Amino acid sequence: FTSDAAAMTPVMRELARRGVAFVDDGSSPQSLAGIVGAQVGATTARADVVIDADQRPEAIEAALARLETIARAKGGALGFASAIPASIEQIGRFARGLEKRGMALAPASALFSRASGPQVENRR
Repeated sequence: FTSDAAAMTPVMRELARRGVAFVDDGSSPQSLAGIVGAQVGATTARADVVIDADQRPEAIEAALARLETIARAKGGALGFASAIPASIEQIGRFARGLEKRGMALAPASALFSRASGPQVENRR
Protein backbone atom coordinates (compact mmCIF):
# COMPACT_ATOMS: atom_id res chain seq x y z
CA PHE A 1 0.00 0.00 0.00
CA THR A 2 2.70 2.52 0.94
CA SER A 3 4.43 1.97 -2.41
CA ASP A 4 1.30 2.96 -4.35
CA ALA A 5 1.10 6.76 -4.74
CA ALA A 6 -2.47 6.61 -6.04
CA ALA A 7 -3.58 4.70 -2.95
CA MET A 8 -1.57 6.80 -0.50
CA THR A 9 -2.61 10.22 -1.82
CA PRO A 10 -6.21 10.31 -0.50
CA VAL A 11 -5.09 8.89 2.85
CA MET A 12 -2.33 11.48 3.20
CA ARG A 13 -4.68 14.28 2.15
CA GLU A 14 -7.15 13.28 4.85
CA LEU A 15 -4.40 13.02 7.48
CA ALA A 16 -3.16 16.49 6.50
CA ARG A 17 -6.70 17.87 6.66
CA ARG A 18 -7.14 16.44 10.16
CA GLY A 19 -3.68 17.46 11.36
CA VAL A 20 -2.68 13.86 12.01
CA ALA A 21 0.87 12.67 11.35
CA PHE A 22 1.75 9.47 9.52
CA VAL A 23 4.49 7.27 10.98
CA ASP A 24 6.02 4.90 8.45
CA ASP A 25 7.32 1.77 10.15
CA GLY A 26 10.32 1.71 7.83
CA SER A 27 9.82 -1.89 6.76
CA SER A 28 9.29 -1.14 3.06
CA PRO A 29 12.16 0.41 1.10
CA GLN A 30 9.61 1.23 -1.64
CA SER A 31 7.43 3.33 0.67
CA LEU A 32 6.31 6.63 -0.84
CA ALA A 33 4.75 7.91 2.38
CA GLY A 34 7.26 10.74 2.83
CA ILE A 35 7.07 11.84 -0.79
CA VAL A 36 3.27 11.71 -1.02
CA GLY A 37 2.93 13.32 2.40
CA ALA A 38 5.16 16.19 1.30
CA GLN A 39 3.10 16.67 -1.87
CA VAL A 40 -0.16 17.07 0.06
CA GLY A 41 1.14 18.87 3.15
CA ALA A 42 1.04 15.96 5.61
CA THR A 43 3.48 15.53 8.48
CA THR A 44 5.32 12.22 8.12
CA ALA A 45 8.10 10.39 9.91
CA ARG A 46 9.94 7.18 9.14
CA ALA A 47 11.24 4.86 11.83
CA ASP A 48 14.99 4.89 12.32
CA VAL A 49 14.94 1.24 13.41
CA VAL A 50 12.41 -1.57 13.04
CA ILE A 51 13.06 -3.12 16.42
CA ASP A 52 11.65 -6.58 15.77
CA ALA A 53 12.33 -7.17 12.09
CA ASP A 54 14.17 -10.21 13.45
CA GLN A 55 12.13 -11.47 16.40
CA ARG A 56 14.90 -13.33 18.21
CA PRO A 57 15.52 -11.73 21.64
CA GLU A 58 19.20 -11.09 20.88
CA ALA A 59 18.30 -9.39 17.58
CA ILE A 60 15.73 -7.18 19.31
CA GLU A 61 18.32 -6.27 21.93
CA ALA A 62 20.80 -5.34 19.18
CA ALA A 63 18.15 -3.24 17.41
CA LEU A 64 17.41 -1.38 20.64
CA ALA A 65 21.12 -0.69 21.07
CA ARG A 66 21.21 0.73 17.51
CA LEU A 67 18.19 2.89 18.33
CA GLU A 68 19.92 4.24 21.44
CA THR A 69 23.07 5.01 19.44
CA ILE A 70 21.04 6.91 16.85
CA ALA A 71 19.15 8.80 19.57
CA ARG A 72 22.40 9.89 21.20
CA ALA A 73 23.82 11.05 17.87
CA LYS A 74 20.68 12.88 16.69
CA GLY A 75 19.06 13.87 19.97
CA GLY A 76 16.11 11.57 19.32
CA ALA A 77 15.19 8.46 17.36
CA LEU A 78 12.04 6.68 16.33
CA GLY A 79 11.75 2.93 16.77
CA PHE A 80 8.93 0.73 15.55
CA ALA A 81 7.93 -2.63 17.00
CA SER A 82 5.00 -5.01 16.79
CA ALA A 83 3.07 -5.91 19.92
CA ILE A 84 4.50 -9.42 20.08
CA PRO A 85 5.57 -10.87 23.43
CA ALA A 86 9.29 -10.98 22.57
CA SER A 87 9.29 -7.29 21.62
CA ILE A 88 7.32 -6.21 24.65
CA GLU A 89 9.62 -8.15 26.98
CA GLN A 90 12.85 -6.83 25.46
CA ILE A 91 11.60 -3.24 25.23
CA GLY A 92 10.50 -3.43 28.88
CA ARG A 93 14.00 -4.52 29.93
CA PHE A 94 15.56 -1.82 27.77
CA ALA A 95 13.25 0.88 29.15
CA ARG A 96 14.00 0.02 32.78
CA GLY A 97 17.66 0.95 32.28
CA LEU A 98 17.20 4.11 30.25
CA GLU A 99 17.11 6.61 33.11
CA LYS A 100 20.48 5.37 34.39
CA ARG A 101 21.87 5.95 30.91
CA GLY A 102 20.45 9.48 30.74
CA MET A 103 17.70 8.62 28.26
CA ALA A 104 13.91 8.46 28.26
CA LEU A 105 11.14 6.95 26.17
CA ALA A 106 8.75 9.39 24.56
CA PRO A 107 5.78 9.12 22.23
CA ALA A 108 6.45 9.59 18.53
CA SER A 109 4.53 12.87 18.66
CA ALA A 110 7.23 14.35 20.92
CA LEU A 111 9.68 14.09 18.04
CA PHE A 112 7.47 15.99 15.59
CA SER A 113 8.10 19.25 17.42
CA ARG A 114 11.89 18.81 17.32
CA ALA A 115 13.82 20.61 14.62
CA SER A 116 15.96 17.55 13.91
CA GLY A 117 13.80 14.55 14.63
CA PRO A 118 14.03 11.13 13.02
CA GLN A 119 13.48 11.78 9.34
CA VAL A 120 10.49 13.99 10.15
CA GLU A 121 8.99 16.10 7.44
CA ASN A 122 6.54 18.72 8.58
CA ARG A 123 4.86 20.15 5.54
CA ARG A 124 2.20 22.29 7.24
